[in-house]
Amino acid sequence: QRETERERPYQWHAAVGTRFRYSTDNLMPMGPSDMDDDGVRQRKGGRRQESERTAPPIASKPPAACPGSACQFKARWVGGLCGVGLAVGLAMAWVIFRPAYHPAAGGIVRADAAGQLATPLTPPAITSRPDGGFELRGPDSADVPADTLADANRTLGLDTREGFFHVADDIQLYFRAVGRGPDAVLLLHGGPGAPHPATGWAAVERMAAGPLGQRCTFYYLDSRGCGQSTRPITDLRGLSFSDASAALLAGLGLREQVADLERVRRILESRAGRGASGAVGPSNLQIAVIGHSFGGFIATLHALEFPDAVSSLVLESPAVMLRFPPDPAECTFGVIRGLLTSDDRRAVFDQFVKEYTDYSGLFSRTEPELRATNAQFLEFYAEAMQAAGRPLPPAVAATGIELSEIGGWVGPGIFMSMGLFGWDVRPLLAEVKAVVLVTEGDQDLVRCQSYLTAFNGRAQHIVFEGVGHFAHDEAPVEWAAAVAAILTQTPV
Repeated sequence: QRETERERPYQWHAAVGTRFRYSTDNLMPMGPSDMDDDGVRQRKGGRRQESERTAPPIASKPPAACPGSACQFKARWVGGLCGVGLAVGLAMAWVIFRPAYHPAAGGIVRADAAGQLATPLTPPAITSRPDGGFELRGPDSADVPADTLADANRTLGLDTREGFFHVADDIQLYFRAVGRGPDAVLLLHGGPGAPHPATGWAAVERMAAGPLGQRCTFYYLDSRGCGQSTRPITDLRGLSFSDASAALLAGLGLREQVADLERVRRILESRAGRGASGAVGPSNLQIAVIGHSFGGFIATLHALEFPDAVSSLVLESPAVMLRFPPDPAECTFGVIRGLLTSDDRRAVFDQFVKEYTDYSGLFSRTEPELRATNAQFLEFYAEAMQAAGRPLPPAVAATGIELSEIGGWVGPGIFMSMGLFGWDVRPLLAEVKAVVLVTEGDQDLVRCQSYLTAFNGRAQHIVFEGVGHFAHDEAPVEWAAAVAAILTQTPV
């Protein structure tokens, strides 16, 4: 018995200075402290007390003849499998849990300086394309030279034109512009990944048709990954979790979404003949940014990263994502669930949330499946509004978004960028230099007190009575008046 045990093979792990002996019922570590000066291991306890001399690293008999060989192979196989599983699990946790982007640590400015952005902050199209990255299109999709803007307006009628910002060699952002003034105003939609309806916002159309349209040009902008803009990610099946995560963050991560706003501003800056600023500092062209819902959150991050680039910042019912995960009272999922009227619907909603937040199987899904999931959320949202006695107004319900226009991968790219802990930009909002207006309806499901607190009294705040989440369509006259006052820098 003792001779047999002595001849069992051992494995030397030099990294930790420990020998492991594999047997049928244990995995027994043996360290230097267990040896005497002659290399004899002292075993104590159990049914016996004995000494046995440590076997050499290589067994004295061929492994095939050793009774422990099969057990040793099994243990190595199981241990190796567990090690691989642990490594994969840790990699997934590292990607999912930590923020992949944060303005205070590795923000856009520092990432660009270190060459870590997926595409340059100053679009190459500014110098490589004749149109400077501003592609204007006519009613028949024929290119219209940028210097014939007035002719394009007359051709299209209603002072409307459309085109693309070429923010990267392989990324173009669709826009529809109204108004003809020199001051640029970017309009950011919500979702994430739910582009502007074709009819636009009633309040903006009103402003563009009035005197403000002589002063400003309003650009409805589809973010990358949705609408008519480029979709850099469509299918990630077949990739490892780490490779798929890296591709998703590089293509649709929060850092690139925020950087796109600065790229658009630099294209407009170059188009205005003021040059494209390539360094951090006072911008030659300041823009106004109006963000609705999730677009308000993106607009806030851009104004935080580039405080000299934004003159006015209008946040309409901005998504409560300054801290993530949000506080329970500001969690949209929790509010919606509490308003559903039956246990059956709550069970369906619970299953929806489980699938929506399950990133372990994310990369086995397709773009159409993710689009359908986002559309399902909009259905639950409308149902909750109806249950709360706040049905969507006809103007909003009638301008729905086609399912094919929704960006399925946009949401996962943004949420994975924020991680599951460590995301909190509230202390940083003091760095925003723009004039800030926060608007919301008193009938909205989730209020935006966290923004007002973070801005510490610097933001103007207007609440519209009897209005929900879409003040630009529910109260277009009042909302337009408030926004116009900010854009013209007059007191509200």
